[in-house]
Amino acid sequence: MSGFDPGWLTLREPYDAWAREIAGLTPAFAALLPERPRLLDLGCGTGANVRYLLLRLDRTGQRWTTVDIDPVLLKRVPTSFPPWVEGVEKRQMDLNDVDALDVAGHDAVVTTALIDLVSEGWMTRLADRIVASRRPFFATLTVDGRVQFETADPDDGFVMGLVDRHMDGDKGFGPSLGGRAPMVAERLFAARGYAVRTATSDWTLTPEDADLQHALIYGYASAAKDLAPDALGRIAAWADRRHAHLCGLTVGHVDLLAVPAQRG
Repeated sequence: MSGFDPGWLTLREPYDAWAREIAGLTPAFAALLPERPRLLDLGCGTGANVRYLLLRLDRTGQRWTTVDIDPVLLKRVPTSFPPWVEGVEKRQMDLNDVDALDVAGHDAVVTTALIDLVSEGWMTRLADRIVASRRPFFATLTVDGRVQFETADPDDGFVMGLVDRHMDGDKGFGPSLGGRAPMVAERLFAARGYAVRTATSDWTLTPEDADLQHALIYGYASAAKDLAPDALGRIAAWADRRHAHLCGLTVGHVDLLAVPAQRG
Protein backbone atom coordinates (compact mmCIF):
# COMPACT_ATOMS: atom_id res chain seq x y z
CA MET A 1 0.00 0.00 0.00
CA SER A 2 1.44 3.36 -1.02
CA GLY A 3 0.60 6.46 -2.98
CA PHE A 4 -1.33 8.54 -0.43
CA ASP A 5 -1.32 12.20 -1.43
CA PRO A 6 0.66 14.25 1.13
CA GLY A 7 -1.77 17.11 0.50
CA TRP A 8 -4.70 14.94 1.56
CA LEU A 9 -2.87 13.90 4.73
CA THR A 10 -2.15 17.55 5.55
CA LEU A 11 -5.77 18.53 4.90
CA ARG A 12 -7.21 15.90 7.21
CA GLU A 13 -4.71 16.24 10.07
CA PRO A 14 -6.45 19.02 12.07
CA TYR A 15 -9.80 17.24 11.74
CA ASP A 16 -8.20 14.03 12.96
CA ALA A 17 -6.74 15.84 15.96
CA TRP A 18 -10.12 17.36 16.87
CA ALA A 19 -11.85 13.98 16.53
CA ARG A 20 -9.27 12.28 18.74
CA GLU A 21 -9.78 14.91 21.42
CA ILE A 22 -13.50 14.15 21.40
CA ALA A 23 -12.87 10.39 21.56
CA GLY A 24 -10.70 10.94 24.61
CA LEU A 25 -8.72 7.68 24.79
CA THR A 26 -5.25 9.27 24.67
CA PRO A 27 -4.91 9.83 28.46
CA ALA A 28 -5.71 6.17 29.12
CA PHE A 29 -3.08 5.13 26.60
CA ALA A 30 -0.50 7.53 28.02
CA ALA A 31 -1.03 6.12 31.52
CA LEU A 32 0.18 2.72 30.30
CA LEU A 33 3.59 4.00 29.21
CA PRO A 34 6.84 4.15 31.17
CA GLU A 35 9.20 7.10 31.10
CA ARG A 36 11.34 7.03 27.95
CA PRO A 37 8.72 4.97 26.08
CA ARG A 38 9.55 3.26 22.82
CA LEU A 39 6.67 3.58 20.35
CA LEU A 40 6.15 1.70 17.09
CA ASP A 41 3.98 3.68 14.64
CA LEU A 42 2.65 1.58 11.74
CA GLY A 43 1.71 3.21 8.43
CA CYS A 44 3.02 6.50 9.78
CA GLY A 45 2.52 8.57 6.61
CA THR A 46 3.96 12.04 7.19
CA GLY A 47 4.16 11.62 10.98
CA ALA A 48 0.75 12.92 12.08
CA ASN A 49 0.57 10.39 14.92
CA VAL A 50 3.91 11.57 16.31
CA ARG A 51 2.88 15.20 16.04
CA TYR A 52 -0.39 14.55 17.84
CA LEU A 53 0.87 12.30 20.63
CA LEU A 54 4.27 13.73 21.56
CA LEU A 55 2.72 16.63 23.52
CA ARG A 56 -0.07 14.55 25.04
CA LEU A 57 1.81 11.51 26.37
CA ASP A 58 3.45 13.48 29.20
CA ARG A 59 6.51 11.23 28.96
CA THR A 60 10.11 12.32 28.62
CA GLY A 61 12.64 10.56 26.45
CA GLN A 62 10.13 9.39 23.87
CA ARG A 63 11.69 7.18 21.20
CA TRP A 64 9.69 6.55 18.05
CA THR A 65 10.02 4.10 15.19
CA THR A 66 7.89 5.30 12.27
CA VAL A 67 7.16 2.68 9.60
CA ASP A 68 5.77 3.19 6.11
CA ILE A 69 6.38 1.73 2.66
CA ASP A 70 6.22 5.13 0.92
CA PRO A 71 9.56 6.99 0.89
CA VAL A 72 7.89 10.23 -0.21
CA LEU A 73 5.75 10.26 2.93
CA LEU A 74 8.60 9.17 5.19
CA LYS A 75 10.66 12.15 4.06
CA ARG A 76 7.97 14.41 5.53
CA VAL A 77 8.16 12.86 8.99
CA PRO A 78 9.77 15.58 11.12
CA THR A 79 13.37 15.22 12.21
CA SER A 80 13.46 18.10 14.68
CA PHE A 81 11.54 17.69 17.93
CA PRO A 82 11.28 19.16 21.42
CA PRO A 83 13.92 17.96 23.90
CA TRP A 84 11.62 15.39 25.52
CA VAL A 85 11.59 13.43 22.26
CA GLU A 86 14.82 11.46 22.32
CA GLY A 87 14.71 10.32 18.72
CA VAL A 88 12.65 9.26 15.72
CA GLU A 89 13.79 6.44 13.46
CA LYS A 90 12.22 6.29 10.01
CA ARG A 91 11.91 2.78 8.64
CA GLN A 92 10.76 2.02 5.09
CA MET A 93 9.22 -1.43 4.89
CA ASP A 94 6.25 -3.35 3.54
CA LEU A 95 3.82 -3.88 6.40
CA ASN A 96 2.75 -7.17 4.84
CA ASP A 97 5.84 -8.61 6.54
CA VAL A 98 4.26 -8.61 9.99
CA ASP A 99 6.90 -10.99 11.33
CA ALA A 100 9.59 -8.36 10.65
CA LEU A 101 7.98 -5.82 12.99
CA ASP A 102 9.91 -5.41 16.23
CA VAL A 103 6.88 -5.42 18.50
CA ALA A 104 8.71 -6.80 21.53
CA GLY A 105 11.37 -4.10 21.25
CA HIS A 106 8.80 -1.34 21.84
CA ASP A 107 6.49 -0.46 24.71
CA ALA A 108 3.39 0.01 22.55
CA VAL A 109 2.15 -0.21 18.97
CA VAL A 110 0.18 2.71 17.55
CA THR A 111 -1.41 3.44 14.20
CA THR A 112 -3.90 5.85 12.74
CA ALA A 113 -6.22 5.50 9.72
CA LEU A 114 -4.73 2.13 8.80
CA ILE A 115 -6.63 -0.94 9.93
CA ASP A 116 -9.69 -0.36 7.71
CA LEU A 117 -7.28 -0.87 4.77
CA VAL A 118 -5.96 -4.27 5.86
CA SER A 119 -7.41 -7.76 5.63
CA GLU A 120 -8.72 -9.85 8.51
CA GLY A 121 -5.80 -12.24 8.00
CA TRP A 122 -3.29 -9.39 8.34
CA MET A 123 -5.08 -8.02 11.41
CA THR A 124 -5.06 -11.47 12.97
CA ARG A 125 -1.30 -11.83 12.45
CA LEU A 126 -0.67 -8.41 13.95
CA ALA A 127 -2.89 -9.16 16.95
CA ASP A 128 -1.01 -12.40 17.53
CA ARG A 129 2.35 -10.57 17.50
CA ILE A 130 1.15 -7.85 19.85
CA VAL A 131 -0.50 -10.26 22.29
CA ALA A 132 2.56 -12.53 22.34
CA SER A 133 4.62 -9.53 23.50
CA ARG A 134 1.87 -8.24 25.84
CA ARG A 135 2.03 -4.74 24.38
CA PRO A 136 -0.80 -2.18 24.26
CA PHE A 137 -2.30 -1.39 20.85
CA PHE A 138 -3.77 2.04 20.09
CA ALA A 139 -5.49 2.35 16.70
CA THR A 140 -7.18 5.66 15.95
CA LEU A 141 -9.33 7.15 13.18
CA THR A 142 -10.49 3.81 11.81
CA VAL A 143 -13.34 4.20 9.33
CA ASP A 144 -16.49 2.36 10.41
CA GLY A 145 -18.58 2.87 7.28
CA ARG A 146 -20.90 5.61 8.54
CA VAL A 147 -21.29 8.55 6.15
CA GLN A 148 -24.28 10.80 6.76
CA PHE A 149 -25.13 13.89 4.75
CA GLU A 150 -27.42 16.30 6.59
CA THR A 151 -29.42 16.88 3.41
CA ALA A 152 -30.31 13.80 1.37
CA ASP A 153 -29.69 13.37 -2.36
CA PRO A 154 -31.63 10.78 -4.38
CA ASP A 155 -28.39 9.09 -5.45
CA ASP A 156 -26.67 8.97 -2.05
CA GLY A 157 -27.53 5.30 -1.63
CA PHE A 158 -26.33 4.39 -5.11
CA VAL A 159 -23.01 6.20 -4.87
CA MET A 160 -22.20 5.36 -1.25
CA GLY A 161 -23.10 1.73 -1.82
CA LEU A 162 -20.39 1.63 -4.48
CA VAL A 163 -18.01 3.41 -2.10
CA ASP A 164 -18.64 0.73 0.55
CA ARG A 165 -17.81 -1.99 -1.97
CA HIS A 166 -14.67 -0.11 -3.00
CA MET A 167 -13.57 0.10 0.64
CA ASP A 168 -13.70 -3.68 0.83
CA GLY A 169 -11.31 -4.07 -2.12
CA ASP A 170 -7.65 -5.06 -1.91
CA LYS A 171 -5.47 -2.14 -0.76
CA GLY A 172 -2.32 -4.25 -0.77
CA PHE A 173 -3.10 -6.56 2.16
CA GLY A 174 -5.87 -8.72 0.70
CA PRO A 175 -9.61 -7.92 0.90
CA SER A 176 -9.91 -4.86 3.16
CA LEU A 177 -11.88 -4.84 6.38
CA GLY A 178 -13.35 -1.45 5.49
CA GLY A 179 -16.13 -0.45 7.85
CA ARG A 180 -15.91 -3.78 9.70
CA ALA A 181 -12.40 -2.99 10.96
CA PRO A 182 -13.24 -1.64 14.43
CA MET A 183 -15.53 -4.58 15.18
CA VAL A 184 -13.05 -7.15 13.88
CA ALA A 185 -10.10 -5.64 15.76
CA GLU A 186 -12.11 -5.52 18.97
CA ARG A 187 -13.14 -9.15 18.56
CA LEU A 188 -9.61 -10.35 17.82
CA PHE A 189 -8.05 -8.69 20.85
CA ALA A 190 -10.90 -9.55 23.21
CA ALA A 191 -10.69 -13.22 22.15
CA ARG A 192 -7.00 -13.15 23.12
CA GLY A 193 -7.73 -11.91 26.61
CA TYR A 194 -7.15 -8.19 26.10
CA ALA A 195 -9.30 -5.47 27.60
CA VAL A 196 -10.62 -3.32 24.75
CA ARG A 197 -12.03 0.20 24.86
CA THR A 198 -13.53 2.00 21.88
CA ALA A 199 -14.80 5.53 21.32
CA THR A 200 -16.21 7.33 18.31
CA SER A 201 -13.86 9.80 16.65
CA ASP A 202 -16.13 11.16 13.94
CA TRP A 203 -15.47 14.02 11.60
CA THR A 204 -18.45 16.34 12.07
CA LEU A 205 -18.25 18.81 9.20
CA THR A 206 -20.19 21.94 8.28
CA PRO A 207 -20.37 23.77 4.93
CA GLU A 208 -17.52 25.96 6.22
CA ASP A 209 -15.25 22.89 6.06
CA ALA A 210 -15.38 23.22 2.31
CA ASP A 211 -11.88 22.02 1.39
CA LEU A 212 -12.26 18.72 3.21
CA GLN A 213 -15.81 18.22 2.00
CA HIS A 214 -14.86 18.82 -1.63
CA ALA A 215 -11.95 16.39 -1.28
CA LEU A 216 -14.26 13.74 0.22
CA ILE A 217 -16.91 14.18 -2.48
CA TYR A 218 -14.25 13.89 -5.17
CA GLY A 219 -12.86 10.77 -3.51
CA TYR A 220 -16.28 9.16 -3.14
CA ALA A 221 -17.10 9.83 -6.80
CA SER A 222 -13.74 8.48 -7.97
CA ALA A 223 -14.20 5.28 -5.97
CA ALA A 224 -17.73 4.83 -7.30
CA LYS A 225 -16.59 5.32 -10.91
CA ASP A 226 -13.95 2.62 -10.47
CA LEU A 227 -16.69 0.07 -9.81
CA ALA A 228 -19.39 1.44 -12.14
CA PRO A 229 -17.76 3.12 -15.16
CA ASP A 230 -20.98 2.69 -17.10
CA ALA A 231 -22.69 5.01 -14.58
CA LEU A 232 -20.10 7.78 -14.90
CA GLY A 233 -22.69 10.39 -15.87
CA ARG A 234 -24.96 9.57 -12.94
CA ILE A 235 -22.05 9.61 -10.48
CA ALA A 236 -20.66 12.87 -11.88
CA ALA A 237 -24.10 14.50 -11.61
CA TRP A 238 -24.31 13.41 -7.95
CA ALA A 239 -20.87 14.89 -7.30
CA ASP A 240 -21.82 18.14 -9.06
CA ARG A 241 -24.87 18.51 -6.83
CA ARG A 242 -22.89 17.72 -3.71
CA HIS A 243 -20.09 20.16 -4.62
CA ALA A 244 -22.63 22.92 -5.36
CA HIS A 245 -24.66 22.48 -2.16
CA LEU A 246 -22.45 21.57 0.78
CA CYS A 247 -24.28 20.60 3.95
CA GLY A 248 -23.51 19.03 7.30
CA LEU A 249 -21.54 15.80 6.91
CA THR A 250 -20.58 13.15 9.46
CA VAL A 251 -17.88 10.64 8.62
CA GLY A 252 -17.73 7.86 11.17
CA HIS A 253 -14.47 6.74 12.78
CA VAL A 254 -13.59 4.70 15.85
CA ASP A 255 -10.58 4.84 18.18
CA LEU A 256 -9.59 1.55 19.82
CA LEU A 257 -7.30 0.85 22.78
CA ALA A 258 -6.44 -2.79 23.48
CA VAL A 259 -4.57 -3.56 26.70
CA PRO A 260 -3.18 -6.82 28.15
CA ALA A 261 -5.26 -8.14 31.00
CA GLN A 262 -3.68 -7.90 34.43
CA ARG A 263 -2.02 -11.05 35.62
CA GLY A 264 -2.82 -12.18 39.05
